[in-house]
Amino acid sequence: MPRAKTKEKPSDTPVLDRVTEWQKKLAERNAQRKLNRGKKLNGGAAAKLFNTKEKRIAVVTAMAERVASGEAISAICDEVGFPARNIFYNWVNNDPELMAIFKPALSLRGELYAEMVSELSLEALHAPPELTQAYRLAVESSKWIACKLLPKTYGDKVIHSGDAENPLAIQHVLAGDDLASKIRGEK
Repeated sequence: MPRAKTKEKPSDTPVLDRVTEWQKKLAERNAQRKLNRGKKLNGGAAAKLFNTKEKRIAVVTAMAERVASGEAISAICDEVGFPARNIFYNWVNNDPELMAIFKPALSLRGELYAEMVSELSLEALHAPPELTQAYRLAVESSKWIACKLLPKTYGDKVIHSGDAENPLAIQHVLAGDDLASKIRGEK
């Protein structure tokens, strides 16, 4: 008698793969941090290594490319050869040229998270019910990050009157009797 075919339960779903990848990266990053202790470029070491504007531009450009692809700034700054996070932010905040290089990377990163929302939503349609909460959390987190990185595109629409895009408009409102007398031409 032939055996009845049983449905195979998928052992790995895309979300579980991503979580496992993330856990592996986190473990690797923590191990690398332990190895790099004492090798980070803080204060004087960073000042000596990145003493010219060209070197700082090269570092910020490299970091911008990685940030645009979704990597965390703290993870990049933990690597040997990159400045500490506070030094990096100091450079970017105090130099308009470096800010001009780095700011588009944050926008691209916001778009990346916005695209992840639709990808995760489509994956959730085919996922087992027990993963519904995990998908919901992933979607909400991605939406929140996209909203914070690109508030004009994905944020809540808040209109402030009086700014350049929405100038303050003064309107004179007439009461019902005054309006009727104005229409008839009476004073």
